[in-house]
Amino acid sequence: MNKSILSSIPRPVTHLALDRTAVLTDALRKVEYDRHNKRLRFAQGQPEAVDCLIVGKEHYAEENRTFPLQSRKELNKILKLESDNFDGIMVYHIGHYIDGQRIVICWQMSSEVFSGLGLTPIFVIPESALLLSDNPNQLLSVSRNNRTFWFIDRQGQYLSAEKKGLISSSTMFLASAGLSDNTNNVEVDESDYLTRLGGSFLPALLTNLGGFKTSLRKLESIDWASHLKYSGVATVLLFGGYFALTSLYLNMRLNSAKEAQVVYADQTKDVFQLKAQLGVVEEKAGQINTVNNAVSAPNVVWRFIVPLAKRGIKFSRVSMSPDGTYSVVGEADKATDVLEFIKSDPLVVEPQFSGQNIVVNGKDRFSIAFRIKQGA
Repeated sequence: MNKSILSSIPRPVTHLALDRTAVLTDALRKVEYDRHNKRLRFAQGQPEAVDCLIVGKEHYAEENRTFPLQSRKELNKILKLESDNFDGIMVYHIGHYIDGQRIVICWQMSSEVFSGLGLTPIFVIPESALLLSDNPNQLLSVSRNNRTFWFIDRQGQYLSAEKKGLISSSTMFLASAGLSDNTNNVEVDESDYLTRLGGSFLPALLTNLGGFKTSLRKLESIDWASHLKYSGVATVLLFGGYFALTSLYLNMRLNSAKEAQVVYADQTKDVFQLKAQLGVVEEKAGQINTVNNAVSAPNVVWRFIVPLAKRGIKFSRVSMSPDGTYSVVGEADKATDVLEFIKSDPLVVEPQFSGQNIVVNGKDRFSIAFRIKQGA
């Protein structure tokens, strides 16, 4: 992905994501952004909350697979189904279509790796994906805790192994991969992760990996008591950055498909599909920007706005009157479901419909008023 385009994502969004990122290899290390020195560093102590976790080679199995499918959309459906039914965590990267085959790199790991440490990450990134995403034709060596690991990208296939048994040297590793011993060897320190995570590399990496819906924590079941430590505005920034990133990605895909249409007539369908996806993303981004105007709303409001938006509920306005009454206006399949969800929050007082609900294009258009418990 074009990093110059990704660099347009607001820096607070990048910093917020990195402040909830950790690296798990022989030990768990929390990443934080040092705003004084304007650089990343490993923090002292155990992280309180981890949304994005980089997982070391010692914790996962890696496999290169091929599928005789050109359609990324159809292949993604197959892999998503497999990922959803896998007893653990499965992350994958769909590669290029070459000679009638598409290469897919799959990483699988046990959920016990995370549960034992009390981690519930939303995004899980294998070490291979982090190290090899922008390092073709280089042998990368990583040493930690008296163990050595090798990584290499062989024409779109990610190969990695630990130094043990027959793989007793980098020469043996290269030979097992069918590569020359003359391959450039680069020593990688774990602090190099910080360099790779800086800038716009993290969102670019997340965009190119799939399988995150098998994560250990669903958005709707998040620990809101812990989440209250973060401001509602920061939450909106994070989601706004996500939608901005997705919109940029789809625009790039759309332009690529349009160019390919000149050569391949059957790409027409892809152009229309991408236009439809882009329209949905831009609509969601507009919703986030609209509700973002209500910056005075406390975390209680944002903590049910976000999961409801994730479920497809469309919000057109969030406002607060001088007497402290909040109002949310939007559309849903069933307005009563939205009201019940808001009622389930123990800090919400007297939620009720304000005015009569109407049906527009098969959707319930609603307006719900409520108050927040004093001191919340």
